[in-house]
Amino acid sequence: MTSTKTKKQELGVKGEALAIDYLKAKGYEILTQNYRSGRNEIDIICRHLKFLIFIEVKTRSDLLFGTPEEQVTEKQMDNITEAAIDYMDTQDWSFIVRYDIVSVIINSTGNHIQHFEDAF
Repeated sequence: MTSTKTKKQELGVKGEALAIDYLKAKGYEILTQNYRSGRNEIDIICRHLKFLIFIEVKTRSDLLFGTPEEQVTEKQMDNITEAAIDYMDTQDWSFIVRYDIVSVIINSTGNHIQHFEDAF
Protein backbone atom coordinates (compact mmCIF):
# COMPACT_ATOMS: atom_id res chain seq x y z
CA MET A 1 0.00 0.00 0.00
CA THR A 2 1.42 3.39 -0.95
CA SER A 3 1.53 6.32 1.41
CA THR A 4 -1.07 9.04 0.88
CA LYS A 5 1.10 11.69 2.52
CA THR A 6 2.76 14.27 0.31
CA LYS A 7 6.50 14.90 0.56
CA LYS A 8 5.73 18.14 2.42
CA GLN A 9 3.56 16.24 4.95
CA GLU A 10 6.25 13.58 5.39
CA LEU A 11 8.82 16.31 5.99
CA GLY A 12 6.51 17.86 8.59
CA VAL A 13 6.08 14.54 10.40
CA LYS A 14 9.86 14.06 10.51
CA GLY A 15 10.32 17.61 11.76
CA GLU A 16 7.80 17.13 14.57
CA ALA A 17 9.50 13.87 15.61
CA LEU A 18 12.89 15.63 15.72
CA ALA A 19 11.35 18.52 17.67
CA ILE A 20 9.88 16.13 20.25
CA ASP A 21 13.21 14.33 20.70
CA TYR A 22 14.93 17.71 21.07
CA LEU A 23 12.41 18.96 23.64
CA LYS A 24 12.52 15.74 25.66
CA ALA A 25 16.32 15.96 25.76
CA LYS A 26 15.91 19.47 27.24
CA GLY A 27 13.65 18.08 29.98
CA TYR A 28 10.27 19.04 28.51
CA GLU A 29 7.30 16.82 29.33
CA ILE A 30 5.26 16.22 26.18
CA LEU A 31 1.54 16.29 27.01
CA THR A 32 0.03 15.89 23.55
CA GLN A 33 0.75 16.16 19.84
CA ASN A 34 -1.41 17.51 17.06
CA TYR A 35 -4.13 18.80 19.38
CA ARG A 36 -7.16 19.85 17.36
CA SER A 37 -9.84 22.33 18.29
CA GLY A 38 -12.23 22.80 15.41
CA ARG A 39 -10.07 23.68 12.42
CA ASN A 40 -7.16 24.83 14.58
CA GLU A 41 -4.21 22.64 15.50
CA ILE A 42 -1.32 22.86 17.93
CA ASP A 43 1.67 20.72 16.98
CA ILE A 44 3.00 20.08 20.49
CA ILE A 45 1.72 20.88 23.97
CA CYS A 46 4.20 20.37 26.78
CA ARG A 47 5.25 21.40 30.26
CA HIS A 48 8.61 22.64 31.43
CA LEU A 49 9.37 24.16 34.79
CA LYS A 50 6.51 26.57 35.55
CA PHE A 51 5.33 26.81 31.92
CA LEU A 52 2.56 25.25 29.88
CA ILE A 53 3.92 25.60 26.34
CA PHE A 54 2.12 25.54 23.01
CA ILE A 55 4.57 24.88 20.20
CA GLU A 56 4.36 25.40 16.46
CA VAL A 57 6.88 23.30 14.55
CA LYS A 58 7.95 24.55 11.12
CA THR A 59 10.05 22.26 8.97
CA ARG A 60 11.72 23.04 5.68
CA SER A 61 14.33 21.41 3.47
CA ASP A 62 15.82 24.70 2.26
CA LEU A 63 15.78 28.44 2.92
CA LEU A 64 14.44 29.42 -0.50
CA PHE A 65 11.44 31.20 1.05
CA GLY A 66 13.13 32.22 4.30
CA THR A 67 13.71 30.45 7.58
CA PRO A 68 11.04 28.10 8.92
CA GLU A 69 10.22 30.37 11.87
CA GLU A 70 9.57 33.25 9.47
CA GLN A 71 6.80 31.18 7.88
CA VAL A 72 4.56 31.30 10.97
CA THR A 73 1.84 33.76 10.00
CA GLU A 74 -0.23 36.05 12.21
CA LYS A 75 -3.28 33.94 11.30
CA GLN A 76 -1.51 30.77 12.48
CA MET A 77 -0.56 32.50 15.73
CA ASP A 78 -4.19 33.52 16.23
CA ASN A 79 -5.39 29.97 15.48
CA ILE A 80 -2.89 28.46 17.90
CA THR A 81 -3.94 30.93 20.59
CA GLU A 82 -7.63 30.04 20.07
CA ALA A 83 -6.87 26.32 20.27
CA ALA A 84 -4.72 26.90 23.38
CA ILE A 85 -7.63 28.65 25.11
CA ASP A 86 -9.89 25.70 24.25
CA TYR A 87 -7.27 23.27 25.59
CA MET A 88 -6.85 25.19 28.84
CA ASP A 89 -10.62 25.29 29.33
CA THR A 90 -10.58 21.48 29.57
CA GLN A 91 -7.72 21.35 32.09
CA ASP A 92 -6.97 22.54 35.60
CA TRP A 93 -3.68 24.39 35.13
CA SER A 94 -1.70 26.67 37.35
CA PHE A 95 1.15 27.27 34.91
CA ILE A 96 2.36 30.30 33.02
CA VAL A 97 1.44 30.00 29.34
CA ARG A 98 4.08 30.37 26.66
CA TYR A 99 4.03 30.09 22.87
CA ASP A 100 7.18 28.76 21.22
CA ILE A 101 8.33 27.94 17.70
CA VAL A 102 10.67 25.08 16.87
CA SER A 103 12.35 25.59 13.52
CA VAL A 104 13.64 22.45 11.79
CA ILE A 105 15.68 22.22 8.61
CA ILE A 106 16.20 18.75 7.17
CA ASN A 107 18.52 18.49 4.19
CA SER A 108 21.67 16.84 2.87
CA THR A 109 23.83 18.73 5.39
CA GLY A 110 21.90 17.21 8.31
CA ASN A 111 19.14 18.23 10.69
CA HIS A 112 19.22 21.71 12.17
CA ILE A 113 16.91 22.65 15.05
CA GLN A 114 16.34 26.05 16.66
CA HIS A 115 13.98 26.64 19.57
CA PHE A 116 12.46 30.11 19.92
CA GLU A 117 10.97 30.49 23.39
CA ASP A 118 8.15 32.96 23.95
CA ALA A 119 8.00 33.54 20.18
CA PHE A 120 4.55 35.15 20.18
